[in-house]
Parts: sequence; structure tokens; C-alpha cells
Amino acid sequence: MSDGYIQSFKLKVHESNGIEYENLFSKVMSYYRPGFDKVKPHGNIGDRGNDGWVYDAGIYYQVYAPEDLPSNEKKSLDKMKADFEKLFSYWNSISTVREFYYVVNDKYCGIPPHLNNAIAEIKNKYNLNEAMVIGATVLESFFATLSNEQKNYICGQSTRNQFKTERYLVDRLTSKMYLHAWDNISDNLIANAMQSEVVDGFYEACQTVLTTQMPGRLPNLDLSMVELANHAYYLCEHITNMNFASNINGFWKRDMSWKKIRMDQDKYHEKYDMYEHWRKELFRLHYNLAHALNLFSLAVRESLDPDFFFGAQFGINDSIGTFNKLKPMYLIPKSYCSNYLELLSDS
Repeated sequence: MSDGYIQSFKLKVHESNGIEYENLFSKVMSYYRPGFDKVKPHGNIGDRGNDGWVYDAGIYYQVYAPEDLPSNEKKSLDKMKADFEKLFSYWNSISTVREFYYVVNDKYCGIPPHLNNAIAEIKNKYNLNEAMVIGATVLESFFATLSNEQKNYICGQSTRNQFKTERYLVDRLTSKMYLHAWDNISDNLIANAMQSEVVDGFYEACQTVLTTQMPGRLPNLDLSMVELANHAYYLCEHITNMNFASNINGFWKRDMSWKKIRMDQDKYHEKYDMYEHWRKELFRLHYNLAHALNLFSLAVRESLDPDFFFGAQFGINDSIGTFNKLKPMYLIPKSYCSNYLELLSDS
């Protein structure tokens, strides 16, 4: 699989010129180098020779990607020196220039010696800590260290053809768990209820994922789908527990009909406490499912579809404030919870 990514990257390099190569470089560096930011040109002043930088470290990058590198040695040397002087005169006062990298799309033909000589002169003249020319081979070595999800996003390969199993599972989870209706599902769960049709869909989604042998090509996505299936299963098993709930008029909901039965006070309180525990445990499972959905969504965006649900996060939709002192809330979980006491105090 990694060989396929490298071949796709090489093709991308050969096809990219000018701004296309600059964008390719920026994508690689955004994953490879923590703190890297692409500089967006502003109006008539442009980017002042700075195509990307690491502000805190004083590291600067310029990208040069013509269709063909100039055969004229003087022309290419003059361009490099002029580009650096433009960068230094403006940006050095903002963040001291400590390292400078001249990024060239040599299309794997090799860096002309005169460019390496010129970069060495710049390093000495401006007393830089480091300066070098980055060609396609070096950029490929950066790319090779990235995760498969990141490589896939950069190469822009056809994920529909390349990851058919993964995409099928994502589509199955999305449709069978009715994710487009999540806010309504969540609101019902706050009321200790869940549509029978939705419960059945959750079970179908779980079965599909948990009986599939994962290809292992996108491990983060694989893990997120298995975790989501498990948390959906835990919630369904809880809300369909017939000791506490019944399927009434198309909804699984907490069944409090036992209150109509005569019993002594101690027995009543014991029963009531059991049902309250069930209700609060449902909230915890609801909370954990929302977190699993967000981890799943993040993995999908990183590997298959950057615009999955347009970046929206899943949360607990408590529209009437049942768990928030009667104030409506939309709670987005930050982690899994192992004990509902961590979430609830006097609810």
C-alpha cells in the first residue's frame, strides 16, 4: 500500500507546477512540520517572498516550481538571491530569519549544483543556522513519514475506488444509525426513549461493522468504526432491557408502570432507585456514544472525506434542560466517561 502512495506522490510532483506545487508542498509540511503555516498573499503586496514559515522558530520556505528549471545558471541564481532578499527585508523584523529553505520542483532530475552553491552563500552572508535546497526527493522523504490517512488526503486519490470496504462501512453507519437525524435521536434519549426503528438500525450497523474483517489500510478509521459500533450496541442493550423498559407505540422507553402496583415503602424506594440508576446510566451511554461519533467523524475527515457532515460535531441535545436545571443545552463530550457520577450531580 505504501508503494502505491509513493507512486501517486511522484505522479503528483510531475503534474504540479507553480501554485499547484506550492499547495502540494504546503499540505506535506502541514503534517510533517509542527507549527508550519502557509502564508496567504495579501492584495498588491503579495506574500513578500514568504511561501510558508514556522513563526516561533524563524524558519522560512520559498517555493520555486516552473515547468522547467532554467538552464541559464545566472538567471536561476539571480532569482534565488532576489527572492531571499525580498523575504529578509520584510520578514526578519517580524521573526528573525534563522533557517531558509528554497523549495524547487526539480521533477526528480536533481538540484543543479549552482543552486546549492548559492544557498551556501546566503547562509554565510546572513549568518543563518541552516539553509538548503529542497528538491522532490527530499519532499518525498517527508511525505513517506506520514500516516496513510494523511498520504491519502495529500494525493487526492479516488477514495471511492481505492477504499471500497471502508466507504461502504461509513455509508452503512451513517444511514443505519440515522446520523442526519441525530439531534432528534439525542433529544428522545434525554426523555429515556428511542424509536424502535432507530434501535433496529443501530443493531444492523453494529452487526455490519463487527462482522467485517477490517482491511487495515486506514487503522484509525477502522478503530473508530469498531468503537462506534460497540458504544451503539451498549446503548441499545441498555434501552431494550425489559426489566426497565418496554416497546410501546414504536418507542423503547422507560416503563414506570410498576408504580401502579401496591408495595411497601422500602420496596418502592428500592425499585425507584434501580430505575433512577438505569436512567442515569442511559445518559452516560448516550454521552459516550456522542463522543464515539465525533472520533468516527474525525477519522472519516482525515482519511476519506474532509467535508464529512461539514465539520459538525455530535453532542447531547437536551432541548428542555432535563440535565441542566431546565436550561436547554447542547453538550459536546470531550472524552469517554466510566461513571455517570462524573457527569451528574443532582439530576
